[in-house]
Amino acid sequence: MKRQKRLIIYTGNGKGKTTAALGQVWRALGHDLHCGVIQFIKHHPHRFGEYRYAQRQGVSWYSFGEGFTWDQQDPDISRATSFRGWEFFTQLVSEGQFDLLVLDEFSYPFHQLWLSEQEVCRWLKLHRELLPHLVITGRDMPRGLIELADTVTSMDEVKHGFSLHNMPAQRGIEF
Repeated sequence: MKRQKRLIIYTGNGKGKTTAALGQVWRALGHDLHCGVIQFIKHHPHRFGEYRYAQRQGVSWYSFGEGFTWDQQDPDISRATSFRGWEFFTQLVSEGQFDLLVLDEFSYPFHQLWLSEQEVCRWLKLHRELLPHLVITGRDMPRGLIELADTVTSMDEVKHGFSLHNMPAQRGIEF
């Protein structure tokens, strides 16, 4: 029985999308798969725990972001950075060295019109056989990507400490 590569999406307005994607990475590492993460919003240097742990486990981690969109000074720089991230991803796929790749916060470049949903979906369809297992995260995932996916999970916020009590992000929990 031939293994089929999966395209998995974690979307929705609740917390846990990146955490779920990294859970896939940890599971894959347990089976000696070669894993990588490409982030499209967060920028280097990373101070968060998941990055430091991934580095210790040999996960390749790449950042193509200029920070959250509300903090950015020049959207043209963010557009160019996102496009470089997409080109880098296509290069990694063509090299075939990864068993699983995560595209983290990948919906944002579409919302900002930095990447074309149609072009990305067309490329993914044309190269489906070359793709590693692919996990994509982000709020409000474009319909075209959802249609391509094998599995889509929506994280829905029921209650959140920040919304309810203005609780700040906690080290080891949110970062």
